Amino acid sequence: MRRILSCFLTLLTGMTLAGGASCVWANERTFTVGVEDYPNFLPYSEFKNDTYGGLGRAILDAFAKKHGYKFEY
Repeated sequence: MRRILSCFLTLLTGMTLAGGASCVWANERTFTVGVEDYPNFLPYSEFKNDTYGGLGRAILDAFAKKHGYKFEY
């Protein structure tokens, strides 16, 4: 039983490390933000000419610029 548990833990550790290594190659600084297409929910959000805008986007974009992130809406 101990041998099975040891093999399982070794396998689990290997999978965790392999998953962590793949994250290094992924673009971890880009995030997708789901938004509603309300025509006017100012000041929080607006959807005009197929573009999301408003206070919510302004805050997220300012945060992204300061910390090197990118948000896709």
